[in-house]
Amino acid sequence: MTTLKSKSFAFIILFLILVIFLLVSLIGLGKSFLYDWDEGIYAQVARESRFSPVLLWNNQPWFEKPPLVFWLVNLSFLIFGETEFGARFFMPIFGVTSLVFSYFLISERINRQVALLASSFLLVLPLFLARSQGLNVDNALLAGLVASLFFLTRLEKKLKKKITPSFFDYLFPALTISLAILAKGVMGFLPGLIWLAYLVFFSKELLFKYFKAWLIIGLIVIAFIAPWHIYQTVRFGGEFWQVYFIEHIIRRAYQPIEYHFGGKLYYIKFLISEFGWWLMPIVGGGLIWLFEQIKRRKASSSFVFFLAWGGVVFSLFTFAKTKLFWYILPLYPVLAILWGYFWQKIFSFKKFLFLLPIFFIFFLALNKKYQFLVRNEPSQPDPKIALALKAKDNCSPPLLFLVNKNERAAADILPKELALSSSFSYGGSPSVVFYFTDKVNFFYRLDQFEERLAQKSNSGCAMITQEDYQDLGLKRRVVDQNQEWLLIN
Repeated sequence: MTTLKSKSFAFIILFLILVIFLLVSLIGLGKSFLYDWDEGIYAQVARESRFSPVLLWNNQPWFEKPPLVFWLVNLSFLIFGETEFGARFFMPIFGVTSLVFSYFLISERINRQVALLASSFLLVLPLFLARSQGLNVDNALLAGLVASLFFLTRLEKKLKKKITPSFFDYLFPALTISLAILAKGVMGFLPGLIWLAYLVFFSKELLFKYFKAWLIIGLIVIAFIAPWHIYQTVRFGGEFWQVYFIEHIIRRAYQPIEYHFGGKLYYIKFLISEFGWWLMPIVGGGLIWLFEQIKRRKASSSFVFFLAWGGVVFSLFTFAKTKLFWYILPLYPVLAILWGYFWQKIFSFKKFLFLLPIFFIFFLALNKKYQFLVRNEPSQPDPKIALALKAKDNCSPPLLFLVNKNERAAADILPKELALSSSFSYGGSPSVVFYFTDKVNFFYRLDQFEERLAQKSNSGCAMITQEDYQDLGLKRRVVDQNQEWLLIN
């Protein structure tokens, strides 16, 4: 009866965590315009591709990511319209999924108190919240990662107890790994890599004795992900793999693509700036847990599991040459666990005192949202977006867009080995395509822009900076102006 009450009480706290998270995430989800780069690109890919296996951007095949997130965005477009809210709708859903499976995974591996503390801590982590409110594929990867590790943990327990697994014990981890792959490509194999590291360092016997179980999961994953990849290969051949795998996986590993430099301390510095004083209980929780293992003279399976998780993720992204701060998101549940472990140990001498950090987090989250509601009005569009909206109602496609001098200079000085095939296809303003709702031709060369401008129809328009307009000596009619940008006819 005590266990039942404890479990019921834990579910009540978990429910409050999810309610507060949804409050923080959903209110104002559609207030701001889509930002460059990812949101503008991904929303337009979803709009153009519909539910097709061939992804398109600006009327051209687009190979940078798999289709899952874009199909889901298109589904929300059908329900909510092609709006900012529709574009972002599934992001809080992925966030909820990560929170729920984080709680169940940590409960299985450690205990419910640490699980509640860790899940609540994610509520106020800026990167986790940002990825749960903006259109991206990283939050889908995190949801698939945590869910698959939970299902693998459940399967491990059955195997250790010599309980014959059911078909669903194989299906669920395979399905969630597959969803991660179909959201973020090769990075979706991350849970498999973590699981392999855990088995190698903790239980080689489990790895080899039940090799058949891991093989079955692998085959189911292949069955899920193969059709789309085979279709792309048949349809586009090496062009697809050059962009999808070589450019966006291999080259990012050994080259700082598009000047995304960072040394070996890049993510440590980011985490210090992200967490501030909160790093102290995180480090404290890690040290307490480590000393417990030393005292026992044998590392527990849970300690090795989360050490493998943190070690694989941190090492993988630290040694990759291309650095972007949001890549480290898969490490966040491990950091949240260390936070929870610290406070659970600190308050373990008093029943329910462990709830104090949780309610402190609730206060911070709700206070932040209250300030957001009071002070945040719907955002004003970027000048280029404002003119794209004007052009949508007044200009026939394609819209001609001369990128500004800074973007043209970047194209001139970026070494070829640090550029992708798509580096200068977005004009520095991919959201313009989404808000114009039709084809946009981006120009990086003045002569090509002038030649095409001379050929355009009377109903066609172009976007250009005022400085370039004057330098080129153009006499075109100015349809509208927003700060330094002009819409001309």
